Amino acid sequence: MLNVLGRRPWLPAVHAAAAAASIGVIMLGPPDLALQVLGAYAIAGGVLAITAAILSEDRSEARWWPATAGLIGVGAGILALLWQPVILVLIIFIAIWSVAAGIFQISGGNRWRSSLQSGGLIRFSGVVSLTLGAVSLYLLLKLTV
Repeated sequence: MLNVLGRRPWLPAVHAAAAAASIGVIMLGPPDLALQVLGAYAIAGGVLAITAAILSEDRSEARWWPATAGLIGVGAGILALLWQPVILVLIIFIAIWSVAAGIFQISGGNRWRSSLQSGGLIRFSGVVSLTLGAVSLYLLLKLTV
C-alpha cells in the first residue's frame, strides 16, 4: 500500500486534508456538526482506502485488507449519519483507526523513506491521523461528561 501512497501523493494529501478539516470542526464547531463530520470522515477514509486498494499493483491477498477496511469505514459512516445512537461507537472506531493508521503511516514513511517520492507527505498524514484520534477521544469525553 505504501507504494500506492508513495506514487500517488494526492491520496495522503486528501486524507490529511479530510482529517485536518474534521479536527477543526470537532474543536470549534457544535457537537451535532462534529458528529456529522465524523460520519463523513469515515466515509471519505473508507473511499480513500478502497481507492488505494484498487490502484495497487499488488494482486496478492494483502491488497484486500485495505479494501475491506474501507468498506467497513463507508458502512460505519453511513450508519452513523442515518442512525445517531451508533455515533459513540463510531467515535471509538475512528479514534482507534486514526491512531493505528497514523502509527503505520509514520513508521512506513520512515522505513521506506528512500524509495517513496512522497514519504514526507505520508508521515505528515500520519501525524494528522494521530491528532484526529486524540481529538476524537476529546469529543467522546465531551459528549459523555
